Amino acid sequence: MEIIPNTLIVGFPKCGTTSVFQYLAAHPEVCATVEKETYYLMDPGHPLFNKSRNLYRNGTSGYKDFFPNPKPCEHIFLEATPDYFYQNTAKEFIRGLTKKPKLLFIVRNPLDRIESLFRFARYSVGLGLGAIDVNRYVDLLLDGKTNIFEQRPILRDAIEHSRYAKFIAPWVDIVGTENILVKPIEDFKADKLTVMESISNYIGIDPLFYRSYSFELYNETRFSRSIRLHYIVRRFVKVFPWIQKLRWIRLAYSSFNQRSSDVDRDRLDKGHRNALGEILLPEWQELALRYRFEDTILGE
Repeated sequence: MEIIPNTLIVGFPKCGTTSVFQYLAAHPEVCATVEKETYYLMDPGHPLFNKSRNLYRNGTSGYKDFFPNPKPCEHIFLEATPDYFYQNTAKEFIRGLTKKPKLLFIVRNPLDRIESLFRFARYSVGLGLGAIDVNRYVDLLLDGKTNIFEQRPILRDAIEHSRYAKFIAPWVDIVGTENILVKPIEDFKADKLTVMESISNYIGIDPLFYRSYSFELYNETRFSRSIRLHYIVRRFVKVFPWIQKLRWIRLAYSSFNQRSSDVDRDRLDKGHRNALGEILLPEWQELALRYRFEDTILGE
Protein backbone atom coordinates (compact mmCIF):
# COMPACT_ATOMS: atom_id res chain seq x y z
CA MET A 1 0.00 0.00 0.00
CA GLU A 2 1.34 3.41 -0.96
CA ILE A 3 1.35 6.00 1.82
CA ILE A 4 1.91 9.69 1.20
CA PRO A 5 1.66 12.26 4.01
CA ASN A 6 -1.60 14.19 3.88
CA THR A 7 -0.48 16.59 6.62
CA LEU A 8 2.98 18.16 6.74
CA ILE A 9 4.70 20.62 9.04
CA VAL A 10 6.96 22.33 6.52
CA GLY A 11 8.28 25.30 8.53
CA PHE A 12 10.01 26.80 10.39
CA PRO A 13 13.08 25.52 12.31
CA LYS A 14 13.34 26.53 16.00
CA CYS A 15 9.72 27.64 16.14
CA GLY A 16 8.35 24.80 18.25
CA THR A 17 7.68 22.30 15.46
CA THR A 18 8.90 19.34 17.54
CA SER A 19 6.33 19.98 20.25
CA VAL A 20 3.51 20.40 17.72
CA PHE A 21 4.57 17.20 15.95
CA GLN A 22 4.54 15.25 19.23
CA TYR A 23 1.13 16.64 20.21
CA LEU A 24 -0.35 15.59 16.87
CA ALA A 25 1.44 12.22 16.87
CA ALA A 26 -0.22 11.38 20.20
CA HIS A 27 -3.69 11.68 18.66
CA PRO A 28 -5.35 8.29 17.95
CA GLU A 29 -6.40 9.41 14.46
CA VAL A 30 -2.86 10.38 13.45
CA CYS A 31 -0.15 8.09 12.09
CA ALA A 32 3.13 10.01 12.36
CA THR A 33 6.47 9.16 10.78
CA VAL A 34 8.69 7.08 13.06
CA GLU A 35 11.13 9.98 13.10
CA LYS A 36 9.96 13.56 13.03
CA GLU A 37 12.29 14.84 10.31
CA THR A 38 12.60 12.39 7.43
CA TYR A 39 14.35 14.82 5.05
CA TYR A 40 12.81 12.68 2.29
CA LEU A 41 12.00 15.68 0.08
CA MET A 42 15.26 17.61 0.52
CA ASP A 43 17.11 18.92 -2.50
CA PRO A 44 20.21 16.96 -3.62
CA GLY A 45 23.34 18.77 -2.52
CA HIS A 46 21.79 20.19 0.63
CA PRO A 47 23.76 19.21 3.78
CA LEU A 48 20.63 17.52 5.18
CA PHE A 49 19.95 15.47 2.04
CA ASN A 50 19.64 11.82 3.04
CA LYS A 51 21.64 9.87 0.45
CA SER A 52 20.24 6.49 1.48
CA ARG A 53 16.57 7.46 1.75
CA ASN A 54 15.17 10.14 -0.52
CA LEU A 55 12.56 10.71 -3.19
CA TYR A 56 15.03 10.41 -6.07
CA ARG A 57 16.39 7.06 -4.95
CA ASN A 58 13.31 5.42 -3.43
CA GLY A 59 10.44 7.12 -5.23
CA THR A 60 6.98 7.81 -3.90
CA SER A 61 6.60 4.23 -2.68
CA GLY A 62 9.54 4.70 -0.32
CA TYR A 63 7.45 6.99 1.88
CA LYS A 64 5.60 4.02 3.37
CA ASP A 65 8.73 2.92 5.22
CA PHE A 66 8.27 5.89 7.55
CA PHE A 67 4.75 4.73 8.47
CA PRO A 68 5.07 1.14 9.75
CA ASN A 69 1.86 -0.68 10.68
CA PRO A 70 -0.72 2.12 10.52
CA LYS A 71 -3.94 1.36 12.43
CA PRO A 72 -7.36 1.48 10.75
CA CYS A 73 -8.38 4.48 12.88
CA GLU A 74 -5.38 6.50 11.70
CA HIS A 75 -6.42 8.49 8.64
CA ILE A 76 -3.99 11.39 9.01
CA PHE A 77 -0.42 10.64 7.88
CA LEU A 78 1.88 13.23 9.40
CA GLU A 79 5.42 14.28 8.59
CA ALA A 80 7.36 17.24 9.96
CA THR A 81 10.54 18.39 8.26
CA PRO A 82 10.58 22.16 8.88
CA ASP A 83 13.39 22.69 6.35
CA TYR A 84 10.99 21.86 3.51
CA PHE A 85 9.81 25.46 3.40
CA TYR A 86 12.57 26.39 0.91
CA GLN A 87 13.15 23.06 -0.82
CA ASN A 88 12.29 22.86 -4.53
CA THR A 89 11.98 19.07 -4.36
CA ALA A 90 9.27 19.35 -1.72
CA LYS A 91 7.43 22.02 -3.68
CA GLU A 92 7.44 20.11 -6.94
CA PHE A 93 6.48 16.83 -5.30
CA ILE A 94 3.47 18.38 -3.59
CA ARG A 95 2.57 20.36 -6.71
CA GLY A 96 2.28 17.05 -8.57
CA LEU A 97 -0.13 15.48 -6.08
CA THR A 98 -3.74 15.33 -7.23
CA LYS A 99 -5.04 15.74 -3.69
CA LYS A 100 -3.10 18.45 -1.93
CA PRO A 101 -2.03 17.85 1.68
CA LYS A 102 -2.71 20.15 4.59
CA LEU A 103 0.37 22.26 5.33
CA LEU A 104 1.19 23.72 8.71
CA PHE A 105 3.69 26.54 9.27
CA ILE A 106 4.76 27.28 12.83
CA VAL A 107 6.33 30.74 13.08
CA ARG A 108 7.90 32.74 15.85
CA ASN A 109 8.98 36.28 16.64
CA PRO A 110 11.93 36.32 14.19
CA LEU A 111 14.29 37.97 16.65
CA ASP A 112 13.62 35.22 19.19
CA ARG A 113 14.00 32.59 16.48
CA ILE A 114 17.47 33.83 15.48
CA GLU A 115 18.51 33.98 19.12
CA SER A 116 17.19 30.46 19.69
CA LEU A 117 18.98 29.11 16.60
CA PHE A 118 22.30 30.29 17.91
CA ARG A 119 21.74 29.01 21.44
CA PHE A 120 20.61 25.64 20.11
CA ALA A 121 23.71 25.35 17.92
CA ARG A 122 26.02 26.25 20.79
CA TYR A 123 24.44 24.51 23.77
CA SER A 124 22.39 21.61 22.42
CA VAL A 125 24.27 20.61 19.28
CA GLY A 126 27.69 21.76 20.45
CA LEU A 127 28.98 23.35 17.26
CA GLY A 128 32.46 24.76 17.56
CA LEU A 129 31.64 28.48 17.64
CA GLY A 130 34.63 29.49 19.73
CA ALA A 131 34.38 32.95 21.26
CA ILE A 132 31.42 33.95 19.08
CA ASP A 133 28.44 34.98 21.20
CA VAL A 134 24.95 35.65 19.89
CA ASN A 135 25.57 39.37 19.33
CA ARG A 136 28.81 38.71 17.43
CA TYR A 137 26.91 36.09 15.43
CA VAL A 138 24.34 38.70 14.37
CA ASP A 139 27.17 41.11 13.44
CA LEU A 140 28.59 38.45 11.13
CA LEU A 141 25.18 37.90 9.54
CA LEU A 142 24.58 41.62 9.03
CA ASP A 143 28.07 42.07 7.55
CA GLY A 144 27.66 39.10 5.21
CA LYS A 145 30.61 37.27 6.78
CA THR A 146 28.91 33.88 6.82
CA ASN A 147 31.58 31.62 5.28
CA ILE A 148 32.17 29.86 8.62
CA PHE A 149 28.54 28.70 8.51
CA GLU A 150 28.70 27.40 4.92
CA GLN A 151 27.77 23.84 5.87
CA ARG A 152 25.08 25.05 8.29
CA PRO A 153 22.45 26.81 6.15
CA ILE A 154 20.17 27.09 9.16
CA LEU A 155 22.75 29.41 10.78
CA ARG A 156 24.07 31.02 7.60
CA ASP A 157 20.63 32.07 6.34
CA ALA A 158 18.97 32.81 9.67
CA ILE A 159 17.89 36.34 8.72
CA GLU A 160 16.67 35.43 5.24
CA HIS A 161 14.79 32.39 6.53
CA SER A 162 13.01 34.53 9.13
CA ARG A 163 11.20 36.37 6.33
CA TYR A 164 8.34 33.95 6.64
CA ALA A 165 5.88 35.61 4.25
CA LYS A 166 8.36 35.37 1.39
CA PHE A 167 8.65 31.60 1.78
CA ILE A 168 5.00 30.88 2.51
CA ALA A 169 3.75 32.70 -0.62
CA PRO A 170 4.92 30.06 -3.16
CA TRP A 171 3.24 27.34 -1.11
CA VAL A 172 -0.08 29.20 -1.30
CA ASP A 173 0.20 29.06 -5.09
CA ILE A 174 0.90 25.30 -4.91
CA VAL A 175 -1.80 24.08 -2.49
CA GLY A 176 -4.23 27.00 -2.16
CA THR A 177 -5.12 29.09 0.87
CA GLU A 178 -7.50 26.41 2.16
CA ASN A 179 -4.55 24.07 2.70
CA ILE A 180 -2.33 26.54 4.55
CA LEU A 181 -2.41 27.19 8.29
CA VAL A 182 0.06 29.55 9.98
CA LYS A 183 0.34 29.54 13.77
CA PRO A 184 2.77 31.54 15.93
CA ILE A 185 4.41 29.60 18.74
CA GLU A 186 3.60 32.53 21.03
CA ASP A 187 -0.06 31.47 20.79
CA PHE A 188 0.90 27.95 21.91
CA LYS A 189 2.65 29.38 24.94
CA ALA A 190 -0.46 31.38 25.83
CA ASP A 191 -3.06 28.64 25.28
CA LYS A 192 -1.93 25.26 23.91
CA LEU A 193 -5.40 23.74 24.11
CA THR A 194 -7.10 26.36 21.98
CA VAL A 195 -4.39 26.21 19.32
CA MET A 196 -4.40 22.42 19.15
CA GLU A 197 -8.18 22.41 18.85
CA SER A 198 -7.83 24.85 15.95
CA ILE A 199 -5.23 22.64 14.26
CA SER A 200 -7.40 19.57 14.87
CA ASN A 201 -10.36 21.16 13.12
CA TYR A 202 -8.10 22.22 10.26
CA ILE A 203 -6.72 18.73 9.53
CA GLY A 204 -9.92 16.86 10.41
CA ILE A 205 -9.37 15.07 13.72
CA ASP A 206 -11.36 15.12 16.95
CA PRO A 207 -10.31 18.21 18.95
CA LEU A 208 -11.81 16.85 22.18
CA PHE A 209 -8.79 14.53 22.55
CA TYR A 210 -6.71 17.47 23.79
CA ARG A 211 -9.12 18.35 26.61
CA SER A 212 -7.45 15.65 28.73
CA TYR A 213 -4.02 15.72 27.09
CA SER A 214 -0.92 16.55 29.13
CA PHE A 215 1.13 19.03 27.11
CA GLU A 216 4.88 18.73 27.40
CA LEU A 217 7.68 20.89 25.97
CA TYR A 218 9.96 19.13 23.45
CA ASN A 219 13.38 20.00 22.02
CA GLU A 220 13.98 22.85 24.45
CA THR A 221 17.45 24.35 24.23
CA ARG A 222 19.45 23.14 27.21
CA PHE A 223 23.11 23.28 28.19
CA SER A 224 24.82 19.90 27.84
CA ARG A 225 27.43 19.11 30.48
CA SER A 226 29.10 16.72 28.04
CA ILE A 227 28.78 17.78 24.39
CA ARG A 228 30.37 14.49 23.30
CA LEU A 229 27.78 12.45 25.18
CA HIS A 230 24.97 14.60 23.81
CA TYR A 231 26.24 14.07 20.25
CA ILE A 232 26.27 10.29 20.78
CA VAL A 233 22.76 10.34 22.22
CA ARG A 234 21.43 12.42 19.30
CA ARG A 235 22.91 9.95 16.82
CA PHE A 236 21.48 7.03 18.76
CA VAL A 237 17.99 8.57 18.77
CA LYS A 238 18.15 9.03 15.00
CA VAL A 239 18.67 5.28 14.64
CA PHE A 240 16.07 4.38 17.30
CA PRO A 241 13.60 7.32 17.22
CA TRP A 242 11.00 5.51 19.35
CA ILE A 243 13.23 6.07 22.38
CA GLN A 244 12.38 9.76 22.55
CA LYS A 245 8.73 8.83 23.16
CA LEU A 246 9.67 7.32 26.54
CA ARG A 247 9.25 10.19 28.97
CA TRP A 248 11.18 8.57 31.82
CA ILE A 249 14.25 8.18 29.59
CA ARG A 250 14.07 11.84 28.52
CA LEU A 251 13.79 12.98 32.12
CA ALA A 252 16.63 10.76 33.28
CA TYR A 253 18.97 11.95 30.53
CA SER A 254 18.03 15.57 31.09
CA SER A 255 18.75 15.27 34.80
CA PHE A 256 22.09 13.58 34.17
CA ASN A 257 23.56 15.64 31.32
CA GLN A 258 21.54 18.83 30.84
CA ARG A 259 20.58 22.03 32.55
CA SER A 260 18.89 25.18 31.26
CA SER A 261 20.24 27.98 33.47
CA ASP A 262 23.38 28.72 31.44
CA VAL A 263 21.43 29.16 28.20
CA ASP A 264 19.64 32.27 29.46
CA ARG A 265 22.91 34.21 29.56
CA ASP A 266 23.32 34.28 25.76
CA ARG A 267 20.77 36.90 24.74
CA LEU A 268 20.60 39.59 22.08
CA ASP A 269 21.23 43.06 23.45
CA LYS A 270 18.91 45.96 22.66
CA GLY A 271 21.08 47.32 19.86
CA HIS A 272 21.18 44.04 17.96
CA ARG A 273 17.46 43.46 18.46
CA ASN A 274 16.79 46.89 17.02
CA ALA A 275 19.09 46.23 14.05
CA LEU A 276 17.33 42.98 13.25
CA GLY A 277 13.94 44.54 13.92
CA GLU A 278 14.48 47.17 11.24
CA ILE A 279 14.93 44.38 8.72
CA LEU A 280 12.34 41.89 9.90
CA LEU A 281 9.62 43.94 11.65
CA PRO A 282 7.69 45.08 8.55
CA GLU A 283 7.36 41.56 7.13
CA TRP A 284 6.43 40.09 10.52
CA GLN A 285 3.67 42.67 10.89
CA GLU A 286 2.47 41.88 7.37
CA LEU A 287 2.32 38.18 8.17
CA ALA A 288 0.48 38.83 11.45
CA LEU A 289 -2.11 40.89 9.60
CA ARG A 290 -2.54 38.40 6.77
CA TYR A 291 -2.96 35.37 9.03
CA ARG A 292 -4.66 37.21 11.88
CA PHE A 293 -2.40 36.56 14.82
CA GLU A 294 -1.11 39.01 17.39
CA ASP A 295 2.09 40.89 16.57
CA THR A 296 4.57 39.94 19.32
CA ILE A 297 7.82 41.14 17.80
CA LEU A 298 8.17 43.97 20.32
CA GLY A 299 7.33 41.82 23.33
CA GLU A 300 10.11 41.43 25.87
